[in-house]
Amino acid sequence: LGLQGHEGFRGEWWWILGAPAAIDFLGQALDDYVWTPLIQGKSTGMDTPTILFASLAGGALFGVFGLLIAIPIAACVKILIQEIFWPRFKEWAEGRA
Repeated sequence: LGLQGHEGFRGEWWWILGAPAAIDFLGQALDDYVWTPLIQGKSTGMDTPTILFASLAGGALFGVFGLLIAIPIAACVKILIQEIFWPRFKEWAEGRA
């Protein structure tokens, strides 16, 4: 190919196999642990650690099905706490209940 170097275009076998594997691993890790929680967090109004915890807990408890329903269930629990339980707790704490 006209590339300069001792071996030309041919490289070490470990580099040819390792570089694409490392790039794929890095991209998958970024997608799983950074981009997906950020996007899901913005759409549900939850922070990234909550998204990660819900995903890990759902996967550990119920496997693949748990991973699929973990974020919607966490969002429902958040809404229940904010809209029902927290106002009632505040009223009880202030002595109005």
